[in-house]
Amino acid sequence: MDEVYVVFLESIDMDMKVYEKKAEAQADFEERQGKGQPVKMETFGMWQVAEVERSNGNSANDPDYWERLILDNGRCKLVMDYTWHQAPDPEGYYADYTIRF
Repeated sequence: MDEVYVVFLESIDMDMKVYEKKAEAQADFEERQGKGQPVKMETFGMWQVAEVERSNGNSANDPDYWERLILDNGRCKLVMDYTWHQAPDPEGYYADYTIRF
């Protein structure tokens, strides 16, 4: 993953979605824009990592293990909080996303 694309509404809840493929992000952006929604799209490259935080632990599948990456594209920051997900989600190491202005 070299870049991620964030499509969000300029609103209190933001209704944010993160895509790894630009075409998918662009399609979502255009669909929301066509509905007259106040939508924005930001691009973040993995080379824009400004901060890394990691919990004590040796393995990502340890329930207490977490990792946080903060990417800064100059306009805003994307916070990627990685944790180990278990049932009812498909088991794996996934990120929860937050955007900061």
